Amino acid sequence: MKETLSHSIVIIGGGDGGISVASRLRRAGEKDVTITEPSGTHAHQLLWPPSGAARPR
Repeated sequence: MKETLSHSIVIIGGGDGGISVASRLRRAGEKDVTITEPSGTHAHQLLWPPSGAARPR
C-alpha cells in the first residue's frame, strides 16, 4: 500500500532561504509547513557563518 502525504505548504530546499521562510510562516500562524530537501546530505547548521564570511582568529 502506498502512503500519500498531504501538507498545506511545501518548501522545496532546506537551505538558509527555505528554513527562513518556514520559520516566518510558523510565526505567522501556519500549522502545516514542511520542508523537502532533495540532497542526501545537508550541512546547514544554525548560526554558521556563510562560507565567504571572515572569521577572526
